[in-house]
Amino acid sequence: MRIDALRMRQIVINLLSNAVKFSNQDSEVTVAISDLGDHGFLIAISDTGIGMRPEDIPRALEPYGQVDSLPNRRHEGTGLGLPLANMLVESHGGRLEIESALGRGTTVRIRLPNEARVTPKQRPAVSVHATQAGS
Repeated sequence: MRIDALRMRQIVINLLSNAVKFSNQDSEVTVAISDLGDHGFLIAISDTGIGMRPEDIPRALEPYGQVDSLPNRRHEGTGLGLPLANMLVESHGGRLEIESALGRGTTVRIRLPNEARVTPKQRPAVSVHATQAGS
């Protein structure tokens, strides 16, 4: 299997960042990778954080769409992490699946086919830069 390692890293970092951001000190975040044989492979990132209502998932997948859009909301962000991850997964011929329950947590699954490959022409024109606090 060949994938764009930079973009795959970007996907996983975005999803892990969300899992940690929407979890509290007593929550768990797990990552599991499964080989699905002829059906590709699966990466699942799960947390036992605040979760969201299933009907809010489509809004969370929209660019700048945030489930908690109140001015005094508790969690910062632009609302681009999930849409960006979704776009990058699809550019690999894969599928992003989200399962969530309010107050119980979220699982995001990345399903990639064996033939997932990205050529330089197919790479999305997206760049995300992360900096550490105080940098």
